[in-house]
Amino acid sequence: MVSFHEGHGDDLREVLGDTFSYEDARKAGVSDKRLYRLRDRGDIVGLGGGVYRWAEAPPADDDLTEIAERVPQATLCLETALARHGLIDAIPAAIDVAVPRGSTRPALRAPVRLHQFDRRTFELGRGTLDVGGRRNLGLYSA
Repeated sequence: MVSFHEGHGDDLREVLGDTFSYEDARKAGVSDKRLYRLRDRGDIVGLGGGVYRWAEAPPADDDLTEIAERVPQATLCLETALARHGLIDAIPAAIDVAVPRGSTRPALRAPVRLHQFDRRTFELGRGTLDVGGRRNLGLYSA
């Protein structure tokens, strides 16, 4: 385990990447005190559920990044997918996210309407969307 001390923020960012989890930080030797100090100073932004992003990282959609990090099988669906494909003019008030039926309901900070779709057909028409984080998010085709 590598231990990072004050003054080594650039090295730490190189190790953790633009988006990282609490667990990633702890594995890199970052103490809780240091992590919360970085957050309180505004060096990192908490996206919810132990997911963080460097404040100076390239632009990303924080809500979608949180969903992609916390729910690997999450897939944008229904109104949200239609809006992403430019097929409706409405801007959904919440993000429509599908997970396979029987999945545990994720606790997210992002405004989400959760839908559970049949596991047998869940992957049909499912692609991915780069949301600017380290993981892509599922997106159903038009």
